Amino acid sequence: MKWVSYTRSISSRIGEENSSNTIAEQNERIARYLKKCGCSVSEKYSDRKRTAEATEGFDKLVQDGMARKFDAVVVDSIFRCGRTLPFAIEALQRTFYPLGIQFAVVEDDFCSADKTAEEVAEYFNGKTIDKIRSEFITNRQNHFEEGTLTHRQAKYGYALSEDRRNLVLNPESAQVVKLIFQMYLEDMKIPEIARALDVQGVQTPQVQMAKKKRSRTKNKWQDSTIRSILKNPLYIGKCTLTLAKARRELEVPAIVSKTEFQEAQKKLESTRLPSRKKARKKPNLLFKKIYDKESGKGLLCRTSEDESQQIYSFDKGYRCFSGKAPFIESEKIFREILSALEKEKMQAAHIDRVLDLNPEKVKQCMDAGLLQYRKRANEIVAHLMAKDDERTAVYREYEQGSISLEQVEEYEHQYQVAVQKQEAAFKKVMLAVNDIEKAFSHGNPWLMKFRAISIPEKLERTHLKEWLDHVWIVDFEQVEVILQESEWKEFFPEEWLNNGEEDCNGKKE
Repeated sequence: MKWVSYTRSISSRIGEENSSNTIAEQNERIARYLKKCGCSVSEKYSDRKRTAEATEGFDKLVQDGMARKFDAVVVDSIFRCGRTLPFAIEALQRTFYPLGIQFAVVEDDFCSADKTAEEVAEYFNGKTIDKIRSEFITNRQNHFEEGTLTHRQAKYGYALSEDRRNLVLNPESAQVVKLIFQMYLEDMKIPEIARALDVQGVQTPQVQMAKKKRSRTKNKWQDSTIRSILKNPLYIGKCTLTLAKARRELEVPAIVSKTEFQEAQKKLESTRLPSRKKARKKPNLLFKKIYDKESGKGLLCRTSEDESQQIYSFDKGYRCFSGKAPFIESEKIFREILSALEKEKMQAAHIDRVLDLNPEKVKQCMDAGLLQYRKRANEIVAHLMAKDDERTAVYREYEQGSISLEQVEEYEHQYQVAVQKQEAAFKKVMLAVNDIEKAFSHGNPWLMKFRAISIPEKLERTHLKEWLDHVWIVDFEQVEVILQESEWKEFFPEEWLNNGEEDCNGKKE
């Protein structure tokens, strides 16, 4: 396998140091990493210019990769692969990986050679989330240390001062805050205050924030919004900013007096209703998991008044208990689910034995499934090679003066569109190949879930969340149980699954 490396002077990660000898340091770490794998770098690509806009080395790397001039590329850090993280994702995950060009990241000890497409996608998703989180935390810390505020910290009733170091009153929204306290202390209920503000067309805090973000939201006052305003000590001039264990106090102009605020708190406390939620003795274990097969609509759980009977029905008025609406007993459904789990466990155990005892049979079945995808992959590779030859010929004609630059540019556009289409098709093929190889292994998600489950006598919600996908009800008579990961057993021949079912029924193979 021919390995190449890429290094970069400037990192796209905020706050990371870029030492004067960073290229040499990266090359040293890359060499040590490959040495442990028994490999070495055959060619080096680099952007040594100490500017974030440098792309010459990276562009050459991508171009040579598309021309299949190497088999794998290694970088020291994913944040030193192209100008930004999206450039790295586009090159490594979306361009190289579908073409079979592997990549390794020394900093994360990550190599795509032994990873599935899902694991590669998960790696990049994780790095994206880490980068967003890191930038958010860094920005918050910078603002805190500099003593500046953000628009998010300018709560309703206030605006940022010109130097962004304090809050000043927003005359319009501050008057609304004052009005809310006044109406509440005059014995208006919170829902009545919300309706009054809606009638007057007063903008909500959410609408004001949406305007700052140039987005839209519905202008409707919620009870929770008014309650949060009434509880916020900011409106009596108390503003405390915190970051980790650090605190910073701000003196802001008060909108209401301390007396008004304290009276509002007493009233809020006295009007708070205790929770009257009655504990359900028979909870709805199949919530959002049980549907009528014909209509696809979810079924409602109904419990009799004495809680001796639980059923599932479309009925909203409890007419089912008087026989005026069709229903199905929950006990029947749970019996079918337990039976399906027993069958699934037996089938998984049987497939495990087949994988262990009949490797030749397993390989034959897997090869049969892979045949069409291998054929399609070869067709795509042949097509890409033909397009590369065609492209070379076009550029040769341009060098000879046979065609104009405009014709070359038009062809290049068509070439890129065609290549992207073929690469997408190749990626789809490789994903299917990965699925087949995983299916015929002990790492099959269905096998891993059901091979050694301990089936309880009585099902709880946790069991159903772990094993059950959904239940179809047919004419309120038949129950069809669909378990999780069941699509992964569809790769196996029917006879393998049937033999497992015979095990479940107590018969010999």
